[in-house]
Amino acid sequence: MSLTSSGSHQQKEYHPSLWSILLHQVPHVNITFHRLADENFKPDSELYLESLGIIGSVPAAWLIFTLIILLIYLLTRCCDTKNNKKRKSRPIRCCLSFFSLVCCSALAGGFYGNHQLHAGTEHFNTAMTNMDRLIQTAQNQVKTFNDVLQKEVDQNLNRLYDGVFHKETSQASSDQHHELLEHSDFIFYNVTDGLKAMDTIRFQIRDPKTPVVIKGIPLKVAELERLRWPVTMALLGVFSLFCLLLFIGAIVHSRATLIVFSVCGLFSIILLWLLASIYVTMAVALADFCYRPTPWVQRALNGTFNLTEDVSNYYLRCPQYNKQSPFTASLEESNRAILNIDASVKKVVSLAKNQYSSTKLEPALKNLENASARTLILQEDMQRDLKCDSLLQILQRCVECCLRDTWGVESLCS
Repeated sequence: MSLTSSGSHQQKEYHPSLWSILLHQVPHVNITFHRLADENFKPDSELYLESLGIIGSVPAAWLIFTLIILLIYLLTRCCDTKNNKKRKSRPIRCCLSFFSLVCCSALAGGFYGNHQLHAGTEHFNTAMTNMDRLIQTAQNQVKTFNDVLQKEVDQNLNRLYDGVFHKETSQASSDQHHELLEHSDFIFYNVTDGLKAMDTIRFQIRDPKTPVVIKGIPLKVAELERLRWPVTMALLGVFSLFCLLLFIGAIVHSRATLIVFSVCGLFSIILLWLLASIYVTMAVALADFCYRPTPWVQRALNGTFNLTEDVSNYYLRCPQYNKQSPFTASLEESNRAILNIDASVKKVVSLAKNQYSSTKLEPALKNLENASARTLILQEDMQRDLKCDSLLQILQRCVECCLRDTWGVESLCS
């Protein structure tokens, strides 16, 4: 597993949890019971989905077997009309009371597990929301950078260049006026270079047709969790009442209470084993994903959002990615252009103030100076936010499925 994280200048390689390793070892077989050659997480593969369906059918098959045994037992009891001898019921009632308490304890574990799953889902949603915020911030910064260069630096300089700067004054020599125009031309040249560099980054992280937007994932998970959590709690509460009903019926030796429990218990068994099929399937699928998340995440990023392999590798394999950041060349080029623009703007401001009155220069000159300073801040922010460290810390937290609680699905994230 190559996914890594960094924090405080220390590298920590991702390792799947024990539950992930154990559940990943569950045999994945097709309909002919031949084991799959590739058991990695592949929800887009029909063979993989078929193997999950077979794994989930095991509890369902056990349910059918249990119902057949129960049916055979009931048939034998219905046909047993000769034996009317009364038997002592105390041992049976003690056993029923004991198993009702055992079932209550198991359901208590279910309550705890459901709470852990709910908490893990909230952590997952928080991590995904933070990740989406970082992605949108980086995309917006590139767009803002382009807007500042085009709409503020370039346009304000154009107003000055086409207007005031083409009028020579007696306050300065022709050499100084020529120097002013040269610095202005140099700013235009560097604005073009800066825009080209930013366009390279912009198209690397954002395809206009398929922008990287993942905010829909936590919204869907939250919507599902709003339904799943109370329904599961309600079912566990009903099953607890059934166990309490059995305990009371066994203690007071109430035949009617035990008959009511028998009917309710039968439906409970059916529902519980069907839920077990769903949860076992979920557990194995999550374990497969958590065992090696990088290949599927990379395919999803490249296929869904048209990200290049260099970009996905940089963020998923940071910081052990041997190559440079895919944005290094573009950032260096834009940084060089911004530093040149800033130096030339300072020269232009100084020369312009010596040659022209402030009433002719303002507000275009002040706006040009402010825009130049703003590009420096934006450049620093982009160099920081485009690093893989900040995004990967959230990505790993979102990807590191613990699978360490009941049924292995109660914690989606650490």
